[in-house]
Amino acid sequence: RHAWEARHTDQGCGLGHTLYVHQDRFGGILNGIDYDVWNPDTDPFIPHRYSAATRPDKARNKRALRDRFWLAQDDNKPIVAYVGRLDQQKGLHLIRHALCHSIWNGAQFVLLGSSPEGDVNNYFRHLKDHLNDSPDCHLEICFSEQLAHLIYAGADIVVVPSMYEPCGLTQMIAM
Repeated sequence: RHAWEARHTDQGCGLGHTLYVHQDRFGGILNGIDYDVWNPDTDPFIPHRYSAATRPDKARNKRALRDRFWLAQDDNKPIVAYVGRLDQQKGLHLIRHALCHSIWNGAQFVLLGSSPEGDVNNYFRHLKDHLNDSPDCHLEICFSEQLAHLIYAGADIVVVPSMYEPCGLTQMIAM
């Protein structure tokens, strides 16, 4: 779809006609993930490995995630997660909305991410300070490969907000 968008929308940044003329030589490479790295059955970063056959073991990772982030141990609440960059492309207002909507509707929310922009990090640090005493929310303003694996293994829902996204890996990892 990205090749089509580059030829027929403003995503081509002015090269649409040239890309259209040479479309037989213009294609794309599908995104994908390394299943040796993102496999919950063999993942060394998660405390409890699981597969489709042992899916109930995923709940043990959910408890481990709650322990790690000091969330209330409430099995009736789903955990909503965001893992990724904190930048305008992702729709910072959408991330904040997902956080507020989750908490207001009886879910828990975890975030793992950072921004190259100091103001954005400061905004989310301020939000973290404001929500610090909530047993249903935890924000980590950084990136950690190990924490990302734990969040994906323990979350019930992963939000993937974006103002535009040719093809993201987050939804593939979450699956």
